[in-house]
Amino acid sequence: MPLREVARLEDCTLTFASDGRTRRELELAIEHAGSEERQRPEYRQELAAWVGRHATAEGVPARSIPAEHLRGMPERDFALVAEGELPVPILDDGAVLATRGDSYESWLAAGEALSAVLLSATEEGLVTCPLSQIGEVAESRNQVREQVLGGNGFPQLAIRIGWPVTHEFPGPLTPRRALSEVVEPLFPPE
Repeated sequence: MPLREVARLEDCTLTFASDGRTRRELELAIEHAGSEERQRPEYRQELAAWVGRHATAEGVPARSIPAEHLRGMPERDFALVAEGELPVPILDDGAVLATRGDSYESWLAAGEALSAVLLSATEEGLVTCPLSQIGEVAESRNQVREQVLGGNGFPQLAIRIGWPVTHEFPGPLTPRRALSEVVEPLFPPE
């Protein structure tokens, strides 16, 4: 099923920034939001706590951080914390996941749509990377709404989508917590 249709089933839209103008506007919005976030000490502290880990099982391991941003849609800048040891696939296409409204229900719908889009993309052999910066910085969010979505909908996040360009795909997995650490059974065993 096409990714746009998958998002629509969750009452969201997925708009690809495929022409030069919308692509550049999305890139500028992501870069601006990232710059704004890096100015906040609490953001830098949280990033340092979760990224570039060598010895712990939690967070993003240093080996999963891109050595440098070469081309394609921008990504989070992890250079504040650690140097990457393993280049990741470079993706050229970006899309914006948007909702009709901007309520708690809309945010829940965006999460459900994101999950469905990412799973569908994976089933098709595509690689993805959600970028939430545009939903976190009002100026960037407004820029995407006007310049990429034509004033329609409320952008929640961007998604880099593309084909892997490495023979090592899939790359090394990042560690995950045990299910028992993050989920409690609704009905404990008797």
